[in-house]
Amino acid sequence: MEKKYDAIIIGAGHNGLVASIILANYGLKVLVLEATGRVGGMASTTELWGGYKVPLGAYVVSLFNHRLLEKIGIREKIALIPKEPGMTVFLENKKILSIYNDTRKTEKELSKYSKKDAISYNNWTKFWNAVSLILETLYNSPPLEMGELIDMLRRIQSIPFIGEKAKRFIEDLVWAFTASASRFLDEYFEAPETKASLVEDALVGELVSPSTPGSALILVHHYFGNVTGNRGQWAYIRGGIGKLSEALLERAREMGVDVKFNSSVKEVVVKDNRVQGVLTENSFYEAENVISTINVKTLFLDLIRRENLERKFVKRIENIRAIGASYKFLVARKGLPKLSEEYAEYKDNIFSSSAIVMPTIEYAEKAFGEALSSGISKEPWMSINTQSFVDNTIAPNGHHVISIFAQYVKSDARKWDEDDKNILKENTLSVLGEYFESFVDEDEKTKILSPLDFEHLFLNPGGNIFQINMTPEQTYSFRPLRECANYSTPIKNLYIAGSSAHPGGGITGLPGYLGAIK
Repeated sequence: MEKKYDAIIIGAGHNGLVASIILANYGLKVLVLEATGRVGGMASTTELWGGYKVPLGAYVVSLFNHRLLEKIGIREKIALIPKEPGMTVFLENKKILSIYNDTRKTEKELSKYSKKDAISYNNWTKFWNAVSLILETLYNSPPLEMGELIDMLRRIQSIPFIGEKAKRFIEDLVWAFTASASRFLDEYFEAPETKASLVEDALVGELVSPSTPGSALILVHHYFGNVTGNRGQWAYIRGGIGKLSEALLERAREMGVDVKFNSSVKEVVVKDNRVQGVLTENSFYEAENVISTINVKTLFLDLIRRENLERKFVKRIENIRAIGASYKFLVARKGLPKLSEEYAEYKDNIFSSSAIVMPTIEYAEKAFGEALSSGISKEPWMSINTQSFVDNTIAPNGHHVISIFAQYVKSDARKWDEDDKNILKENTLSVLGEYFESFVDEDEKTKILSPLDFEHLFLNPGGNIFQINMTPEQTYSFRPLRECANYSTPIKNLYIAGSSAHPGGGITGLPGYLGAIK
């Protein structure tokens, strides 16, 4: 019998480590069990090839609020490299457009294609700044029941002088949560170049197209970031995204947290509807509380005996959508890929920001349709990130690491064997050939990570980067299910605090924080 803990946390991803720090700060004896030999989960970095620090999952950070970094004591343990511009978009007909955190610079870029859009962009940013303040409040708190939320909105509307203005704003916000991304962009902009440049944030990680109802919800999710202190700005972490998780691990150990790697949980032990502890391959760990940060489907379908769960609840867990839509193409090479001549003058912007291949919104629609019919987009849209261009610590001198995030795939439509991965590689290089004279040579190091790889690497069935899909019926007080939306579960003292919980995926630390204070 191992020693007893006040709390056991399953998973040493960033949410699990945040939760451990919060609980240890309350004076609890905490154990973190991690199935793999690395820290960070989707926010991890590995030397896939000697000397090259490669992001297996996430590659940039924005949604992790700087105040939470300070609260848990790791702000000084990491170095942020803000991205400016944040995105540089390859558009149709050899056009290119950069999106800056500096609104005036972006307006100047947009004016190349539409003077009206340059003016409208100011209203766009004002709307999102206001939305971000609301989202920060909603996301930093456990989700309200729908009735409570509606009552709160009604109270805001009744405040004298601001009531009518608030009412219009709330109507716009509710509509934003349900509209398609393309329809929402149509409300503000006219130029196809503007719309193509702004649509990517609405598609990341989900099998949705710009015209899918509810796709604007993901756009909403990506606009509340504040990691640098500048709203909406994205950043690299010097040394790789895994440095965040390493800083969390260091802080957790400073707080007295026990962390055990290569300790796969085989069962969450339950008796009389109350958690007793967890069983690994070799040990039983007793605990008053168990907090899971792994995929909620894995937790309930694989780690808890069925006699401890109601059949109806199991069915609802089985029906949670967790379909992966993304893959990664990783490259380690000497020197930078050579841009086509027409893009050479934009070299600094292309390699210092996220270079987005999104010629038109229709291009994304076509890629989506291809994935639905065959499981793979012949011409995927993609985000090309070359952190080594601004951070000389992640690759040997004169060499670079390039992380390409691409869509679409449909995780349940293919086997994802080597033949499928070769198709992904060929399709990716074919598209890159439109913008680069040469991207990789035969002797350069490359690797494809398919949804099945995401599933195996991160113990994440379906390979969805958010653990489970972030569609409207699986967000806020419906995430992952109504009966688990407040971080508790039908089993007493068993809690969820990973991306399957509110506010969802992305590197926020908030599910871990909110699950811990629950």
